[in-house]
Amino acid sequence: MRRVAAGLTCALVLLALPACDADEPAKPAAQTTPSPTATPPSTAPPSTAPTSTSDLCERVLPTLAGDWKAEFRTAFYAPPADGCRLIDGAQPGHAIRVSVSILPVSVAEAAAVRRLDEAQLGTDTVAKIIDGGLGADSWAWNPAAAAPRLAFRTGDRLVRVAAEDFREDGLNELKAIARAIAALPGGIPAPQPVVERPECARGTAAAESLLGSKAVVRRDAVVDGHLFCQWGTPTRVVQTSSGGIGSDEYLTFTALRDAGGSQLNITRRVAIGAEGWQQTDGPLAFRTPQETFVSIRVAPFSTMRAIPVAALARAIEPAYVR
Repeated sequence: MRRVAAGLTCALVLLALPACDADEPAKPAAQTTPSPTATPPSTAPPSTAPTSTSDLCERVLPTLAGDWKAEFRTAFYAPPADGCRLIDGAQPGHAIRVSVSILPVSVAEAAAVRRLDEAQLGTDTVAKIIDGGLGADSWAWNPAAAAPRLAFRTGDRLVRVAAEDFREDGLNELKAIARAIAALPGGIPAPQPVVERPECARGTAAAESLLGSKAVVRRDAVVDGHLFCQWGTPTRVVQTSSGGIGSDEYLTFTALRDAGGSQLNITRRVAIGAEGWQQTDGPLAFRTPQETFVSIRVAPFSTMRAIPVAALARAIEPAYVR
């Protein structure tokens, strides 16, 4: 099953969580000419892990106790990151998301990310940022009733590990996995900054307008037949992603659409796809005639701007329409 990071919650201000902004991807984009006909999402070849860092879960598997499996996953973080997922074969429903920054992250940059995480939590939550227990460049979320997360710097890379469910010993488990990652022989190799697909090139100019500069990281992929496009800088990331009925993108679309018909009046209909909806402060999702659902995300969320988001959606729409 396709897994994407911080799905529905990252798309909606109503449910905005720290993972959404201290999240996701991007890299330099060598401009490529769009294919005359976009590859249909349902017929595109399956995705494989795009860089040397996306096999981090495979590398750490032999050091973990228990019956764990690894799978590739897209990541959505700022700074841009590659991702993977550890699945506990002995405990159904228990999994750990792992992401590692594509670009080097300095001590000062890691501190800035931590401050952003703290600002996103605010005061209206039981979750708090605490010391991560892995040195000065580590911090953790220790919520009373939610899945814990941990961030730490190893070498010059920022790594995040996050549980998908709450367990009493969840934070200790994350620390054990983090120590295993930090102890890997040879550390974490430098990945290639650009992994791109021609279908995504049509969105590059609009994405870079959102980023405020040229993308230096690209992470495009087809996962379970659905196209993902990512553009990023050292501090920002923009992503377009797609899915079918029941996917994160479908849930985002239906939430925005339903909010449009409520008394909240925080979303509006937009002329994108067969049906499009946008929240007044930026988040947008649309449905294609083929019942593919597409959403646009930006990290940090504070960089989200409604008009440029809509421009990106219009530019990338043909890539998702057969």
